Amino acid sequence: ALSLLPSTMWRLAADALRQQQSPSRVLRDLVTARWPDAASRLSTLRADAAAAIERAQARGITAIVWSNPAYPAALTTIPDPPPVLWTRGRGDALSALSVAIVGSRAATPYALSVAAQLAGDLAARGVVVVSGLARGVDSAAHRGALAAGGITVGVLGSGVDVIYPREHAALAAEIDVSGAVISELVPGTPPTPFFFPLRNRIISGLARAVVVVEANQKSTEEFRMLLMP
Repeated sequence: ALSLLPSTMWRLAADALRQQQSPSRVLRDLVTARWPDAASRLSTLRADAAAAIERAQARGITAIVWSNPAYPAALTTIPDPPPVLWTRGRGDALSALSVAIVGSRAATPYALSVAAQLAGDLAARGVVVVSGLARGVDSAAHRGALAAGGITVGVLGSGVDVIYPREHAALAAEIDVSGAVISELVPGTPPTPFFFPLRNRIISGLARAVVVVEANQKSTEEFRMLLMP
């Protein structure tokens, strides 16, 4: 239910959870402070959350909540970690040493080659490669890691059962075997432009380092700001 709150409230939720407040209390306090019809809002949020869990279970998707030991510790250190990670594949891939490789969707052949080689070299040494399953550099990084027999994690800007772009459905299924495809968005959520910058904080939060292979200045600056202490 906390994950269904507006994104502007996620940092408030994270701050309260860090103070060891129970999720139910955090939800109640945030909803009461924002909406006059708090009781109705709470009822709707809880019903929607229950429906999301039911959909996830029917589709083999695991919900890893903040309090679960499987929730990646590195992600709890960002200002607004998601209350829930919806996960396909192996949840233990999220807690291993990781490096993110990201870059342009309209990447040059040189960038695609570099991304694949870097990912393969890292994966061969036991490092998990994290990226966004997008066209271009992201998919080259995932494929490079898989070709080396390594583990890779894809972070989506949609529900994990709504693979975007659609042509990467087979790639996502291959990632599931040894790694994971994850999202903070409930199953069934379609991709929208707003979600993709948000998912970048999860990519950087999971990783010990972020390698931007090829990107415009705006994209590079976005990741630089995410990595600032």
